[in-house]
Amino acid sequence: MPKLVSIVLPTYNRAALLPGAIESCLRQTYEELEVIVVDDGSTDGTPEVVSAFECQDSRVRYLRQTNQKLPAALNTGFRASRGEFLTWSSDDNRFHPDAIQIMVEALEHSPDVGLVYCGYELVDAEGNVLQRIRAPGPETLAVVDNVFCFLYRRVVYEVIGEYDPHWLYVEDYDYWLRTQKQFKIAHLPDVHPYSYMTHPGSLGSQLGSPFQKALTARLQIHHASTRIGKLRILSGAPAQVAEAYARQGDGGRAVFGCLLYILFKPWRGYRWRRALEILRPTASPVPGPSAS
Repeated sequence: MPKLVSIVLPTYNRAALLPGAIESCLRQTYEELEVIVVDDGSTDGTPEVVSAFECQDSRVRYLRQTNQKLPAALNTGFRASRGEFLTWSSDDNRFHPDAIQIMVEALEHSPDVGLVYCGYELVDAEGNVLQRIRAPGPETLAVVDNVFCFLYRRVVYEVIGEYDPHWLYVEDYDYWLRTQKQFKIAHLPDVHPYSYMTHPGSLGSQLGSPFQKALTARLQIHHASTRIGKLRILSGAPAQVAEAYARQGDGGRAVFGCLLYILFKPWRGYRWRRALEILRPTASPVPGPSAS
């Protein structure tokens, strides 16, 4: 008998985008699933949108709470989940029809794996594919977060616990790093069954921001197991933040970040070269996660 998959779908004032997200969950070739929509205090037509889906498909469940931000919404959803396998998605992203099937089969075939993740497509607001991301392996997880299409076993949730509100904006990355310490993680780099949208206001649009870069470095330092590892991340962080400022056209802060980066090891020529590359005027790249 197929095992139940729980998909938690947190949302906040995205009534226009939400139907597409729900439909992408319900159109899965793997049909033994529940879709738990967690409304984080929306003031638009979100309740009516979800109600219509509830009337059409008994697999849709609706939970509402006061606005408490993403980690709390995820925790509300997973507390109510009943599935043997768990995942979540944002209201502006879309599963491809075979996404859940691919990941369930991967976990079923590898009982020693706790979490599996795939590659994905970066798309614009109209759904046009901007880039296909071949996610790097879990051995790189300590330095880069490329887990966007994923599925994990309930035992992972039972052992690791809930998403930490303290790490708002990187709560998922924190969860993967915590998971990796206790469970085997596997990846399927050659399939891309997920569309990750970047548009003003999306989670994807924030990935390359200076704030996000700094917060990510802070999280990586928190999880690094050795003092040398922490120092390595700390010494590289200014360049990451400077690069983000340079992309925004903020030359002053970019210069300051590059100076900090150089001062950590001013005798290293590669640091001077990278600083010059960051400060050299270039065309702005497509915002979003970096490809391998």
